[in-house]
Amino acid sequence: MDKKKFIGIIIALIIIGLCSYFFYYTKTPTYSLNLIKDSIQKHDVATFKKHVDLDSLISRGYDDLMAVSMNDLKDNSLGAGFAKGLIEMMKPTITNALKDGALRAVENGKWEDVPSNGQTDTSSVKSEEIADRAGIKSASFKGIEYTKKDGKTAIVGDGQVTLGHTVFKSGAKKIRKIEDKGILAGFAGTAADAFTLFDKFEKKLDEHGGNLRKACVELAKDWRSDKVLRTLDAMLIVADKNDLLILSGTGDVLEPDDNIAAIGSGGTYALSAAKALYRHTELSASEIVREAMQIAGEICIYTNTNISVEEL
Repeated sequence: MDKKKFIGIIIALIIIGLCSYFFYYTKTPTYSLNLIKDSIQKHDVATFKKHVDLDSLISRGYDDLMAVSMNDLKDNSLGAGFAKGLIEMMKPTITNALKDGALRAVENGKWEDVPSNGQTDTSSVKSEEIADRAGIKSASFKGIEYTKKDGKTAIVGDGQVTLGHTVFKSGAKKIRKIEDKGILAGFAGTAADAFTLFDKFEKKLDEHGGNLRKACVELAKDWRSDKVLRTLDAMLIVADKNDLLILSGTGDVLEPDDNIAAIGSGGTYALSAAKALYRHTELSASEIVREAMQIAGEICIYTNTNISVEEL
């Protein structure tokens, strides 16, 4: 074979081999990772978004993190029920905040977090700061009302979740029935604190054999002495066939005189309406709480008329 032809064939094979390798390499994770690395170093947001599916990545990370956080709660516990609902409700807000933060970090070369003092802290991203940015700490459930009449016990809650000065959700359920213990419960206050209190309340019920009064007194003791509990912004209203109790944010256990109680921003309006209906009508307990909350929802801007009722 002619020497020149042989050399030409060798060169052609080398070129084909290099092209094949390059084509293969561009399909490997290593190539994509190098492009992602370069895009971060060059602050190229368009290339970064092309090779990183942030929506799926953050969504899966959020689900995994929340699953780990839920491990300490019993699957059938009252606190777990509220926690799962809250986690799903807050997921779009948190994941969008994290996605925006990640893209800004690529563009600016650093994760810009804004603490309350207005200074920039780039050392880490703390869950508490993410909660602040996402608005979780200011999300609150307001409006629970309870009435007992003719041997029937009823509790009602509206559906509004307020985030700052806006309505974040209108169909939340703030009340629960613990079927096996015959207990109704509801809360008002900061949503992020609610399932913590409910879980501790249910644990106290288990410890004291379903004795509502004893469980509330013991929870109040913990509330006063525990540094974490003392910072929680929430109130509980709990009731069974015999007792109606309110656990205040200061660790007090209160028992109303006339089998009617209300907590939350719309509580005063609902309480006034319920007292009038209780004294001057023949309505049942469930009808009284429903009508009272309806009236409160028509007056209070932090209460709506998307009402849920539970009865014993």
